[in-house]
Amino acid sequence: MNELVLTKRLQSVADMVTIGNRVCDVGCDHGYVSIYLVQKEIAPKAIAMDVRTGPLSQAQKNIEVFGVSSKVTTRLSDGLDKLEFGEADTIIIAGMGGPLMKDIIVRGLDVAKSVTELVLQPQSEIPEFRRFLKNNGFITVAEDMVLEDGKFYPMMKVVPDPDFEFFDFSHLDDPFTVDELYGPRLVASRNKVLMMYLNAEYRELMEIREQLLRNADSSEKSRERLAEIEERIEINKGVAD
Repeated sequence: MNELVLTKRLQSVADMVTIGNRVCDVGCDHGYVSIYLVQKEIAPKAIAMDVRTGPLSQAQKNIEVFGVSSKVTTRLSDGLDKLEFGEADTIIIAGMGGPLMKDIIVRGLDVAKSVTELVLQPQSEIPEFRRFLKNNGFITVAEDMVLEDGKFYPMMKVVPDPDFEFFDFSHLDDPFTVDELYGPRLVASRNKVLMMYLNAEYRELMEIREQLLRNADSSEKSRERLAEIEERIEINKGVAD
C-alpha cells in the first residue's frame, strides 16, 4: 500500500483527531486527510464529503489508488446536510474561510453537537470564529498553529459544552479578548509558531501606525483608527512578552 504524506497544515489537522474515532471530513477536497487517518489506523472509518463533484471525484480516485475503499466513502453534501446522527465521532472542517465554516456549523448545529469533537481550521476572521464557537456552546480543548508557505494556519479541537444553555447576544459587539484574538491554549502554552505570528503582526501594526501618523488629520474617524491600532499593539506586546 502506498503511504500518504500530508502537508504540514493537513498533518496538524490529522494529529488532532482522537484515535479510534470515526471521522467525517467536510470539504474534503482530494480526500487526503481521510485516507491518511485510516491508513495510520487512527480512524476505523471515514466519510469524505464535498459540495463539489470535481474534488469528490478526485477524492474517490485517490481512495482507490491508496487502497482504502473499504474504509473511506465519499458523499456529495452541502456542509453537514448529508451526515446522519451517529455516523461520525469527529467532524473535520478545514481549509475554508471562517464565515463559511460558521454557516456550515449553524445549518448543521444539531449534528455538530451530537459528535464527540470537531477539528476546525478556519482561514479568515479567526477572532470572530472563536467568539462564534464560544457563543454557540463549544469548548476549545486543543489548539495548534503551523507556518506553511509563508502563511500562518491556526487550528482547534472543540467539544460541545454539556452545560451550555443559550446564545449570549450581549457581548457580540465587545472588543475581542486576548483568547479570541490569539487562541486560549496557544497563548497559555506560548506556542512557538504563535510567537512568530505575533512578531509578524507587530511589524505590520507598526507600519499601519506610521502610515496613520503620516497621513493624520483631525477627523474623529482618523483618531479612532489610530487609537485602535495602538491598543492592538499593546495587546500584542502583552502576549509576546
